[in-house]
Amino acid sequence: MFHHTSTGPLGTGTLCRCADAGSCMKLAEAKEAKEKTDAQKAIVAADQQGDRKTLKADSIIPVGMAVIYLLLMLYFRGIGGYKAVRISASAESKH
Repeated sequence: MFHHTSTGPLGTGTLCRCADAGSCMKLAEAKEAKEKTDAQKAIVAADQQGDRKTLKADSIIPVGMAVIYLLLMLYFRGIGGYKAVRISASAESKH
């Protein structure tokens, strides 16, 4: 994987992760082209599709956390709410 910082028209300081330097330049050129060739259209479409898949995958974690918290809330509501448990010395001596 090739990592470099782009200083081109796409923005200064943007990190680009590509197989090699040439593929990063091809993506930048494809995005900037006014009249795109079929190959450039395919490159841009693949980049957008990858970005969307990443966004969907990254949204699973917060959704999972929300479900877990909802289940915890329902559990505590089902047992009558959160109850503090007091441990005293006399209760321990009976065991």
